[in-house]
Amino acid sequence: MSKVKRRDHSTGKNYKKFIGNKNEGHGFVNKQREHISFQYKKLKRKEDRKQAYLARQAEKLSGTEIKIFSESNSSQPKQQKNKNFYPAKLQNTQKKSEKHVFKRLQEEADRKKKENQKKREELLAKQREREEALEKYKERRQENYKKLNSCVKVFSTLLLIFLLPLPDNSVSGIGMPRKKEELLSEKVQHLMEWNTKKVVLRLNGDKFRQYVKTSPRNYSVILMLTALQAQRQCTVCRHANEEFTILANSWRFSQQYCNRLFFAMVDYDEGSDVFANLKINTAPVFMHFPAKGKPKKGDTMDIHRVGFAAEQIARWVGERTDIQIRVFRPPNYSGTLAVALLFSLVGGLLYLKRNNLNFLYNKTSWGIGAMVIIFAMTSGQMWNHIRGPPFMHRNPHTGQMALIYPSNSSQFVFETWIIIFLNAAVVIGFILLNEANNLKGDPGKKKIMALVGVGCVAFFFSLLLSIFRSKYHGYPYSFLFK
Repeated sequence: MSKVKRRDHSTGKNYKKFIGNKNEGHGFVNKQREHISFQYKKLKRKEDRKQAYLARQAEKLSGTEIKIFSESNSSQPKQQKNKNFYPAKLQNTQKKSEKHVFKRLQEEADRKKKENQKKREELLAKQREREEALEKYKERRQENYKKLNSCVKVFSTLLLIFLLPLPDNSVSGIGMPRKKEELLSEKVQHLMEWNTKKVVLRLNGDKFRQYVKTSPRNYSVILMLTALQAQRQCTVCRHANEEFTILANSWRFSQQYCNRLFFAMVDYDEGSDVFANLKINTAPVFMHFPAKGKPKKGDTMDIHRVGFAAEQIARWVGERTDIQIRVFRPPNYSGTLAVALLFSLVGGLLYLKRNNLNFLYNKTSWGIGAMVIIFAMTSGQMWNHIRGPPFMHRNPHTGQMALIYPSNSSQFVFETWIIIFLNAAVVIGFILLNEANNLKGDPGKKKIMALVGVGCVAFFFSLLLSIFRSKYHGYPYSFLFK
């Protein structure tokens, strides 16, 4: 009997197989088979536990279950038809299942790796974008800082130029000639020479821009915008020009006269561009151009409210320039001559009627005189004497003449005469009503006289109410006319 060494593939150990008589080696072979069966069961249980563990791991990763087909642990392995059992076949099946599981695990790991790589790339791209935006913001901030720094330098330089005192010589601190001071002195000198010849400087468009609008200027200008040509038919302009000339003469020959204030005028036919530049379409207009800055709202005189008498203009000039001007009017002998003529007429009449002075006791004469005084005072004649309003006004756009001022703040001279006439007509109507009862003769004449008196009162009093409504807007009452 000989011994042959063989290798057990399940355990990896060598075992001896006796080759000889059949009966002698039968018991030993059975023992070897039992040993191999035990080792197979042990390996099978181990493999099942391993496959179950791998299935749980795969289920966690992919959410899918991997079915592992295996035999029951309690069941006995079936006997092969072939008496020889080959553990290598079990090892091949085990390897195939392991490869399948590890392949699924590897695919799942690769997929997760790709997803993580994609997320990492997205995060890196967002980070790069944030870094680029931050770099651009830093660049813009740096540019803005440079611009601000340059503006501060320019502003500081200009501030030093204007605030630092200049030396007394004819050259400024930065080496530039003092052209502004020379130009200003030439302008003032020329205006002073011009003002010695004419108290009111007559300007056109070019001279207005040179002496009034253009800087430098250390003097104030009182400008009158007017239209004195005959074809303009501006009666108010002529009266305003007379008052303006009186004020300019008072300033020119006063002890306070200096180069701080000048009076000038612009006629529409000589400087229509000045009217367009100042956006003025009426005349006359009085404006103040200060030494520094532009004219404000209060630098235009409201002649409709205060009038344009020389005293009113002087008061307005004092408010704007702090220069008080005392108005000196030239002596007017017309009033004195009128009073002297009136007294001469009265004296001559009394001398001629020296033998018959009964007319001094006539009630009608004294009544007429009293009514004349009342009409003059109630119509605003004293206001005209104080304020000096225009006789009437002509609309520059339509050319129509305005006889009644459209507001209660002022009036025209012709308007005063209209009120005197209407008041006198109403009084005559009442007198006719009063005297109709005392009339002797035909009763029909009494009735006609009374009707005429009533008609005069009703008609002319309605006109008075209509004029009053036109001046006091919102007055609710009227009679015959609105």
